[in-house]
Amino acid sequence: MLRTLSIRDVVLIDRLDLDFHPGLCVLTGETGAGKSILLDALGLALGSRAEARLVRHGATQASVTAVFEPAAGHPVHGLLAGHGVGDGEDGGATVILRRVLGADGRSRAFLNDQPVSVSLLRQVADTLAETHGQFESQRLLSPASHRDLLDAYGGLAPERGRVRESFLSLRRAGEARARAGEALLAARRDEEFLRYAVDELTALDPKPGEEETLASQRSVMMHGEKVLDALNQAAAELQRDTGVEAALRGAVRHLERVAEMAGGRLDDAVAALDRAA
Repeated sequence: MLRTLSIRDVVLIDRLDLDFHPGLCVLTGETGAGKSILLDALGLALGSRAEARLVRHGATQASVTAVFEPAAGHPVHGLLAGHGVGDGEDGGATVILRRVLGADGRSRAFLNDQPVSVSLLRQVADTLAETHGQFESQRLLSPASHRDLLDAYGGLAPERGRVRESFLSLRRAGEARARAGEALLAARRDEEFLRYAVDELTALDPKPGEEETLASQRSVMMHGEKVLDALNQAAAELQRDTGVEAALRGAVRHLERVAEMAGGRLDDAVAALDRAA
Protein backbone atom coordinates (compact mmCIF):
# COMPACT_ATOMS: atom_id res chain seq x y z
CA MET A 1 0.00 0.00 0.00
CA LEU A 2 0.99 3.66 -0.42
CA ARG A 3 2.32 4.95 2.91
CA THR A 4 3.75 8.40 2.18
CA LEU A 5 3.74 10.91 -0.63
CA SER A 6 6.28 13.76 -0.56
CA ILE A 7 5.89 16.60 -3.04
CA ARG A 8 8.33 19.43 -3.66
CA ASP A 9 7.75 22.39 -6.02
CA VAL A 10 4.94 20.91 -8.10
CA VAL A 11 2.64 23.53 -9.71
CA LEU A 12 1.30 25.44 -6.66
CA ILE A 13 2.72 23.12 -4.01
CA ASP A 14 5.90 24.29 -2.33
CA ARG A 15 6.32 21.46 0.16
CA LEU A 16 3.86 18.76 1.15
CA ASP A 17 4.16 15.43 3.00
CA LEU A 18 1.15 13.12 3.18
CA ASP A 19 0.93 10.00 5.35
CA PHE A 20 -1.63 7.34 4.48
CA HIS A 21 -2.94 4.79 6.98
CA PRO A 22 -4.39 1.29 6.42
CA GLY A 23 -7.94 1.26 5.15
CA LEU A 24 -9.81 3.69 2.94
CA CYS A 25 -8.22 7.12 2.58
CA VAL A 26 -10.20 9.92 0.91
CA LEU A 27 -9.02 13.31 -0.31
CA THR A 28 -11.92 15.71 -0.81
CA GLY A 29 -12.30 19.40 -1.47
CA GLU A 30 -14.00 21.95 -3.66
CA THR A 31 -12.94 22.75 -7.19
CA GLY A 32 -9.52 24.36 -7.27
CA ALA A 33 -8.41 22.91 -3.94
CA GLY A 34 -5.56 21.00 -5.62
CA LYS A 35 -6.85 17.43 -5.88
CA SER A 36 -5.78 17.15 -9.51
CA ILE A 37 -2.33 18.49 -8.65
CA LEU A 38 -1.93 15.68 -6.10
CA LEU A 39 -2.90 13.12 -8.75
CA ASP A 40 -0.49 14.69 -11.26
CA ALA A 41 2.29 14.56 -8.67
CA LEU A 42 1.54 10.91 -7.85
CA GLY A 43 1.43 10.12 -11.56
CA LEU A 44 4.87 11.69 -11.95
CA ALA A 45 6.26 9.34 -9.28
CA LEU A 46 4.54 6.41 -11.00
CA GLY A 47 6.30 7.09 -14.31
CA SER A 48 3.71 9.17 -16.15
CA ARG A 49 4.74 11.61 -18.84
CA ALA A 50 6.74 14.52 -17.43
CA GLU A 51 5.89 18.07 -18.49
CA ALA A 52 7.79 21.21 -17.61
CA ARG A 53 4.51 22.92 -16.61
CA LEU A 54 4.47 20.79 -13.44
CA VAL A 55 7.51 22.63 -12.04
CA ARG A 56 6.45 25.43 -9.69
CA HIS A 57 7.10 28.92 -11.02
CA GLY A 58 10.50 30.15 -9.89
CA ALA A 59 11.80 26.69 -8.94
CA THR A 60 14.62 24.93 -10.80
CA GLN A 61 13.13 21.47 -10.37
CA ALA A 62 10.24 19.50 -8.91
CA SER A 63 10.43 16.15 -7.12
CA VAL A 64 7.91 13.59 -5.94
CA THR A 65 8.63 10.60 -3.72
CA ALA A 66 6.12 7.80 -3.15
CA VAL A 67 6.83 5.15 -0.51
CA PHE A 68 5.00 1.82 -0.79
CA GLU A 69 4.89 -1.10 1.64
CA PRO A 70 4.03 -4.19 -0.45
CA ALA A 71 3.33 -7.48 1.27
CA ALA A 72 5.91 -10.26 1.39
CA GLY A 73 5.82 -12.29 -1.81
CA HIS A 74 4.44 -9.38 -3.84
CA PRO A 75 5.47 -9.60 -7.51
CA VAL A 76 7.27 -6.27 -7.27
CA HIS A 77 10.03 -7.82 -5.13
CA GLY A 78 10.99 -10.30 -7.83
CA LEU A 79 10.88 -7.55 -10.44
CA LEU A 80 13.18 -5.32 -8.39
CA ALA A 81 15.58 -8.18 -7.64
CA GLY A 82 15.78 -9.02 -11.32
CA HIS A 83 17.01 -5.49 -12.05
CA GLY A 84 19.39 -5.32 -9.10
CA VAL A 85 17.40 -2.79 -7.05
CA GLY A 86 15.78 -5.14 -4.54
CA ASP A 87 16.65 -7.56 -1.75
CA GLY A 88 15.21 -10.69 -3.31
CA GLU A 89 11.80 -12.10 -4.15
CA ASP A 90 10.59 -11.78 -0.55
CA GLY A 91 11.69 -8.16 -0.61
CA GLY A 92 12.21 -5.60 2.09
CA ALA A 93 9.87 -3.39 4.07
CA THR A 94 9.43 -0.56 1.56
CA VAL A 95 9.74 0.34 -2.10
CA ILE A 96 10.64 3.97 -2.80
CA LEU A 97 9.73 5.56 -6.12
CA ARG A 98 11.16 9.02 -6.81
CA ARG A 99 11.01 11.29 -9.83
CA VAL A 100 12.89 14.55 -10.32
CA LEU A 101 11.69 16.93 -13.04
CA GLY A 102 13.78 19.89 -14.23
CA ALA A 103 12.42 23.19 -15.47
CA ASP A 104 13.62 22.21 -18.96
CA GLY A 105 11.28 19.20 -19.00
CA ARG A 106 13.96 16.58 -18.46
CA SER A 107 13.37 14.06 -15.71
CA ARG A 108 15.28 11.45 -13.73
CA ALA A 109 13.86 8.34 -12.10
CA PHE A 110 14.99 6.51 -8.95
CA LEU A 111 14.04 3.20 -7.35
CA ASN A 112 15.16 2.69 -3.76
CA ASP A 113 17.51 5.65 -4.26
CA GLN A 114 19.15 4.03 -7.30
CA PRO A 115 18.91 5.75 -10.70
CA VAL A 116 16.82 3.77 -13.22
CA SER A 117 15.07 4.35 -16.50
CA VAL A 118 11.59 5.86 -16.55
CA SER A 119 10.29 2.74 -18.29
CA LEU A 120 11.48 0.54 -15.41
CA LEU A 121 9.96 2.98 -12.91
CA ARG A 122 6.64 2.74 -14.76
CA GLN A 123 6.87 -1.05 -14.92
CA VAL A 124 7.41 -1.29 -11.16
CA ALA A 125 4.66 1.27 -10.47
CA ASP A 126 2.16 -0.78 -12.50
CA THR A 127 2.54 -3.61 -9.99
CA LEU A 128 2.00 -1.27 -7.02
CA ALA A 129 -0.76 1.15 -8.00
CA GLU A 130 -3.73 1.51 -10.31
CA THR A 131 -5.29 4.83 -11.27
CA HIS A 132 -8.91 4.68 -12.32
CA GLY A 133 -10.74 7.50 -14.10
CA GLN A 134 -14.08 7.91 -15.80
CA PHE A 135 -12.73 6.30 -18.98
CA GLU A 136 -10.79 3.55 -17.21
CA SER A 137 -13.13 0.84 -18.50
CA GLN A 138 -11.65 1.43 -21.94
CA ARG A 139 -8.51 -0.36 -20.74
CA LEU A 140 -10.44 -3.58 -21.27
CA LEU A 141 -10.07 -2.92 -25.00
CA SER A 142 -6.31 -3.40 -24.68
CA PRO A 143 -5.35 -7.01 -25.56
CA ALA A 144 -2.26 -6.71 -23.34
CA SER A 145 -4.44 -6.81 -20.22
CA HIS A 146 -6.64 -9.77 -21.21
CA ARG A 147 -4.29 -12.60 -20.29
CA ASP A 148 -3.68 -11.38 -16.74
CA LEU A 149 -7.39 -10.86 -16.18
CA LEU A 150 -8.32 -14.31 -17.49
CA ASP A 151 -5.57 -16.06 -15.50
CA ALA A 152 -6.60 -14.25 -12.32
CA TYR A 153 -10.29 -15.05 -12.85
CA GLY A 154 -9.53 -18.72 -13.50
CA GLY A 155 -7.12 -19.05 -10.58
CA LEU A 156 -4.44 -20.30 -12.96
CA ALA A 157 -1.39 -18.87 -11.21
CA PRO A 158 0.25 -22.31 -10.55
CA GLU A 159 -0.36 -23.50 -14.13
CA ARG A 160 0.88 -20.18 -15.44
CA GLY A 161 4.06 -20.59 -13.42
CA ARG A 162 4.66 -24.06 -14.85
CA VAL A 163 4.06 -22.82 -18.39
CA ARG A 164 6.50 -20.00 -17.75
CA GLU A 165 9.19 -22.42 -16.53
CA SER A 166 8.58 -24.71 -19.51
CA PHE A 167 8.86 -21.77 -21.89
CA LEU A 168 12.08 -20.60 -20.24
CA SER A 169 13.50 -24.13 -20.46
CA LEU A 170 12.56 -24.29 -24.13
CA ARG A 171 14.19 -20.93 -24.78
CA ARG A 172 17.35 -21.97 -22.94
CA ALA A 173 17.47 -25.18 -24.96
CA GLY A 174 17.06 -23.18 -28.17
CA GLU A 175 19.88 -20.86 -27.17
CA ALA A 176 22.11 -23.84 -26.32
CA ARG A 177 21.30 -25.42 -29.68
CA ALA A 178 22.17 -22.17 -31.46
CA ARG A 179 25.49 -21.97 -29.60
CA ALA A 180 26.25 -25.59 -30.49
CA GLY A 181 25.46 -24.87 -34.14
CA GLU A 182 27.82 -21.89 -34.14
CA ALA A 183 30.54 -24.02 -32.53
CA LEU A 184 30.03 -26.70 -35.19
CA LEU A 185 30.36 -24.14 -37.99
CA ALA A 186 33.53 -22.78 -36.38
CA ALA A 187 34.95 -26.33 -36.11
CA ARG A 188 34.20 -26.96 -39.79
CA ARG A 189 35.94 -23.72 -40.77
CA ASP A 190 38.95 -24.73 -38.67
CA GLU A 191 38.92 -28.19 -40.26
CA GLU A 192 38.98 -26.67 -43.75
CA PHE A 193 41.93 -24.44 -42.85
CA LEU A 194 43.85 -27.27 -41.18
CA ARG A 195 43.36 -29.55 -44.17
CA TYR A 196 44.65 -26.80 -46.45
CA ALA A 197 47.69 -26.30 -44.18
CA VAL A 198 48.42 -30.05 -44.17
CA ASP A 199 48.22 -30.14 -47.98
CA GLU A 200 50.65 -27.22 -48.17
CA LEU A 201 53.11 -28.93 -45.81
CA THR A 202 52.81 -32.19 -47.77
CA ALA A 203 53.58 -30.40 -51.04
CA LEU A 204 56.50 -28.61 -49.39
CA ASP A 205 57.93 -31.96 -48.24
CA PRO A 206 60.31 -30.61 -45.54
CA LYS A 207 63.43 -32.65 -44.63
CA PRO A 208 65.38 -32.92 -41.35
CA GLY A 209 68.04 -30.23 -41.14
CA GLU A 210 66.58 -28.39 -44.11
CA GLU A 211 66.17 -25.20 -42.12
CA GLU A 212 69.94 -24.92 -41.51
CA THR A 213 70.67 -25.63 -45.16
CA LEU A 214 68.23 -22.98 -46.31
CA ALA A 215 69.65 -20.50 -43.80
CA SER A 216 73.15 -21.14 -45.16
CA GLN A 217 71.98 -20.68 -48.73
CA ARG A 218 70.21 -17.49 -47.79
CA SER A 219 73.35 -16.14 -46.15
CA VAL A 220 75.41 -16.91 -49.29
CA MET A 221 72.81 -15.24 -51.48
CA MET A 222 72.76 -12.16 -49.25
CA HIS A 223 76.59 -11.82 -49.56
CA GLY A 224 76.79 -13.00 -53.15
CA GLU A 225 77.90 -9.63 -54.49
CA LYS A 226 80.79 -9.41 -52.00
CA VAL A 227 81.89 -12.99 -52.73
CA LEU A 228 81.81 -12.36 -56.49
CA ASP A 229 83.84 -9.18 -56.03
CA ALA A 230 86.44 -11.08 -53.96
CA LEU A 231 86.65 -13.80 -56.65
CA ASN A 232 87.27 -11.19 -59.35
CA GLN A 233 89.96 -9.52 -57.26
CA ALA A 234 91.65 -12.91 -56.60
CA ALA A 235 91.61 -13.68 -60.33
CA ALA A 236 93.12 -10.27 -61.03
CA GLU A 237 95.91 -10.94 -58.50
CA LEU A 238 96.82 -14.17 -60.27
CA GLN A 239 97.08 -12.35 -63.60
CA ARG A 240 99.38 -9.58 -62.37
CA ASP A 241 103.06 -9.64 -63.26
CA THR A 242 104.27 -9.27 -59.66
CA GLY A 243 105.77 -12.68 -59.10
CA VAL A 244 104.12 -16.03 -58.48
CA GLU A 245 104.34 -16.06 -54.68
CA ALA A 246 102.97 -12.50 -54.28
CA ALA A 247 100.13 -13.28 -56.70
CA LEU A 248 99.18 -16.44 -54.77
CA ARG A 249 99.27 -14.68 -51.39
CA GLY A 250 97.19 -11.78 -52.74
CA ALA A 251 94.58 -14.16 -54.13
CA VAL A 252 94.41 -16.07 -50.83
CA ARG A 253 93.97 -12.82 -48.90
CA HIS A 254 90.95 -11.80 -51.00
CA LEU A 255 89.30 -15.21 -50.70
CA GLU A 256 89.88 -15.57 -46.95
CA ARG A 257 88.12 -12.22 -46.41
CA VAL A 258 84.84 -13.65 -47.73
CA ALA A 259 85.36 -17.36 -46.97
CA GLU A 260 82.88 -17.31 -44.06
CA MET A 261 80.29 -15.51 -46.15
CA ALA A 262 80.55 -18.20 -48.81
CA GLY A 263 79.57 -20.91 -46.37
CA GLY A 264 82.69 -23.03 -46.89
CA ARG A 265 82.44 -23.06 -50.68
CA LEU A 266 85.84 -21.35 -51.05
CA ASP A 267 87.71 -23.59 -48.58
CA ASP A 268 89.07 -25.92 -51.27
CA ALA A 269 90.24 -22.99 -53.41
CA VAL A 270 92.02 -21.33 -50.46
CA ALA A 271 93.70 -24.62 -49.54
CA ALA A 272 94.87 -25.19 -53.14
CA LEU A 273 96.34 -21.67 -53.32
CA ASP A 274 98.09 -22.23 -49.97
CA ARG A 275 99.64 -25.45 -51.29
CA ALA A 276 100.73 -23.73 -54.50
CA ALA A 277 102.34 -20.89 -52.50
